[in-house]
Amino acid sequence: MESTPEQERNARLQELATKSWNLELIISGAAVFLAVQLPPAVDSALQYYLNNLAVSTDMAKISLPVLAYSFGKIVAWLLIATFVVHFIMRAFWVGLVGLHAVYPAGIRYEHLPGQTDVTREQSRLRFGRLEDYITRLDRLSNQVFSFAFLIALFSLGISFTYLLVFSILHLLPLLVPGPTGKLISMILLTLFVLLACLPALALGLTKSPKLAQKPWVNYLAIKATSLAPQILLPFVYRPATYLSLTFTSNVSARRMYTTMTLVSTIAVAGVFWIFLQTALDMAGRSSFSAHSFYAQSNGAYTLDARRYDSLRSEDQALARVSIPGDIVSGPALRVFLTYPKALDAGMSQRCPPLTFPDSMPKHQRRHLADSIHLQCFSQFFQVSVNDSLYRSIDWMFHEHPATGTLGLLTYLPTKGFRSGKNVLLVKIPTAAKPDSLSTYGVVPFWFEQ
Repeated sequence: MESTPEQERNARLQELATKSWNLELIISGAAVFLAVQLPPAVDSALQYYLNNLAVSTDMAKISLPVLAYSFGKIVAWLLIATFVVHFIMRAFWVGLVGLHAVYPAGIRYEHLPGQTDVTREQSRLRFGRLEDYITRLDRLSNQVFSFAFLIALFSLGISFTYLLVFSILHLLPLLVPGPTGKLISMILLTLFVLLACLPALALGLTKSPKLAQKPWVNYLAIKATSLAPQILLPFVYRPATYLSLTFTSNVSARRMYTTMTLVSTIAVAGVFWIFLQTALDMAGRSSFSAHSFYAQSNGAYTLDARRYDSLRSEDQALARVSIPGDIVSGPALRVFLTYPKALDAGMSQRCPPLTFPDSMPKHQRRHLADSIHLQCFSQFFQVSVNDSLYRSIDWMFHEHPATGTLGLLTYLPTKGFRSGKNVLLVKIPTAAKPDSLSTYGVVPFWFEQ
């Protein structure tokens, strides 16, 4: 009996599947290595936004970027966990295949020592044949491998969609300032929301018996369900759809819903946890602790490694105020302040726009503007060590060599420091009340003569 083209195609695919395990191990190992780089990259993206793009540090105004950061962090760890699980499962499968090659008979329950006929029969019913277990493990490994790529593809699509929304809401008003930029931003955002809701709206119209008979409704449904996802999720829509349709059409609804509910619950809980920790950290509070008498704030009584170049690890972001180390000696203390874009609003109230004669060369304009801006910074930042307030500080623009963070650098004389613990305090005017001050950064350190 001759085989049909469908049978031949299935046979070729089955043959490819039996030979793909070694390639799966290589891809999974490489994916784990690459996925491990994602959490630090997500942290760097958040710090870049806070330092260079965020016009405010108010959590209510930057909650969307922080929420996206939390989602990206959870997705990164989910990818790492999924690929690690697949790698372990596939490696274990290779070990079982090798064991079966040594013992082709598999598990011989009748030869199990130290057991009765009843326990041998129970073991046979519970565990079955080794060949069947190897086959099930092979299928489960393939499913986990495909599910990992499904998470990766959907995450890429969601990330692209978020970047588009983020650009419309935050970047466009910066490029086109004033009411014009806000108007264009609202128009583009409205079009984006309509495009995202169009497939659900079109499918809802087709469920009406009267409307379903109209050709334009069916045409709208076909175009909306095919074109809108391709526009919103470019590059990943088709491959991700192939994976999701295969899963949903072959896996039982109960198992699919259980898996999706479990993954969604873990993801939402993780996003909420990271979001809350980030909000507390930005507010200057310590993370959650079960110790009754441990620090409740991240102030003068807490030795935060991010404040000291000698203690901070490579993947840690700079604190707002940092010094070389927790122990200081010598005639001067080097102090570095980060300069995030959120300070522009407060600085603009104390440093009015500069006007120069048209006859002045550009390089002289830039030089004079930098000098005037540094004078404004000297009035904006109030620096004190213990109870001594520094009236005049010579700031310099500086890019931190370890992190590339833009900021200001100065050297404070240590002549008035006391031996032992000292506290460096930096304050700035508050945005709501320019006459009042808020703490920008506090750094405890020890001075030795």
